[in-house]
Order: sequence, then C-alpha cells, then structure tokens
Amino acid sequence: MEKICKRCGKRFTKPYNESKKNWLRHIYCSRECCYPKKIIRICQQCGKEFSVRGKRKYVAKFCCMKCKNQFQIGKHNSSSTKFKKGHIPWDKGTKGVVKAWNKDKKMSEEYGDRCSRDMVELWKNPEYRKKAMLRVYPSGKLAMHWKGGKIKKVCEYCGKEFSVFPCRKNARFCSCKCNASSRTGEKSSNWQGGVDLENKRIRKSLEYEIWRNSVYGRDNFTCQICGKKCRKKDIISHHIKSFSEYPKLRFDIDNGITLCRGCHKKVHKEIGYETRFLKVNY
Repeated sequence: MEKICKRCGKRFTKPYNESKKNWLRHIYCSRECCYPKKIIRICQQCGKEFSVRGKRKYVAKFCCMKCKNQFQIGKHNSSSTKFKKGHIPWDKGTKGVVKAWNKDKKMSEEYGDRCSRDMVELWKNPEYRKKAMLRVYPSGKLAMHWKGGKIKKVCEYCGKEFSVFPCRKNARFCSCKCNASSRTGEKSSNWQGGVDLENKRIRKSLEYEIWRNSVYGRDNFTCQICGKKCRKKDIISHHIKSFSEYPKLRFDIDNGITLCRGCHKKVHKEIGYETRFLKVNY
C-alpha cells in the first residue's frame, strides 16, 4: 500500500505495525513533513521572540495569552463598536423613570413588632406548631395513603416480637437470619440424616486426594472415552462402582476412571438413577 506525501510529493508505504484506521489518516511521509520547521516571530506587546509552526505563522501576534489580554486593554476590536465623540447613549434620560413599588417605603416599627410578637407566641404552642407542619407535610393518619400503620407479629423461629407494614402481613420471621436458620439441618426438607456431611468430609480428605491423583497419573490425564488430554481442572475421577453403594471400593484405584467433564455428564445421563452403573462398559 502506497501513498504520496502532501507536502514533499514523495511516495511512502504503510508501516507494518500501523492499523488500517490510522493508515487512512496518514498523509505525510515523515515527521519533518508533518511538523515543518519553526518560524520565529516578535510579540507585539513585549517584543519577545517566539516560534510557531504551520498555519500559525500567518496569524500569531503574541507570545502568550497574558500579552494578548494586556494589548487589548482599552482598545476596541473594530471601529464600528468604538464610542465616538458626540454619540448619545441609548438609555439617556431613562434613569429613575421606572421605580420599584416598595422603593423608599418602610414598614412601621409598631406593625412589624406586633406581627413578630404574635407569631412567636403562636409558635410556642405545640398544637399550633404540629398543625402548621401537617399542613405542609401531611403524615400518619392524615396522609392519603394511610393503611392503618404497622402490624405486630411474632417470629416463628426465635419468638421475638416485630412489626411490619400491611403489605408484609404474611411475614413469618423477623429477619433473614431466622428465615435461613429455620430451613437448615434437620429442619430442611431435603434432610437425609447427615449423609451429605459425611460425603463432603470424605471427598475433602487427604486419602481421597491421593486416590484421585493416582487415577489421573495412571490414565495420563486423558479421558478414557473420547481420548482427550485435559488439564487437572477439566477432568474428573469417576467411580465405576457407586461411591455410596460400595463404600469398601471408594479408594480402590481399579474402581476409578478418568473422564472429561463433557463425557462425565453424558455417562450420568445415560446411567440414570434406577439402572445406575449397569449400561456403561469401560
């Protein structure tokens, strides 16, 4: 891919590490063509020399914004906006014609004192203060969405009394902790006499870890169904004879086989729960 430099007319090719998007905007062959030599100019305010590049060589007059602002103090941008001698301002003679309705008017001290004293005495009364606040912020029984307030209930787990809004009138527990505690252990619908705890303890033991690594090493980390070699996190040591039905063969290396996760799911789907470990031949 070639292009012609817009400044020097030289042909140049696309660099190998430049993207197509940047190549479309690439119009100069080198950095020197992209940024031509600096031109020295003199500041009109301070007389200091400064350098510019590109199109600024035609318009640059000042070395910094500070010099530009100082140069424009007391000067107009054009002669048309300059205030000339004999010019009449547009608002001449209108000063003081429009006045505010309360200008030069003051409230009598007796009236102001009487109003402030009456309000202070009224505000000291708690009933008046409560009524005044309810007029602005109606709450409780005066609110239009009032539904009778909170309902008192007793927690089924801890026996603690708690209050809820009418929308939660069917609430049974005072907190999420009590709700979770009422469904764990022996109170769970899936309780099977603590079998799951023993299963987890065995599968996390050192003896089980040694058995699993021995099965992986024997099969060379390769699935025995599809022949795929996997990493340790992608394979499973499967029991040929059931883990729960044959407790004596749980740590027998001959009872283990290496399967990838995909094949392990297929095996359990084909076996099912009724005819488990009867349909698959290894």
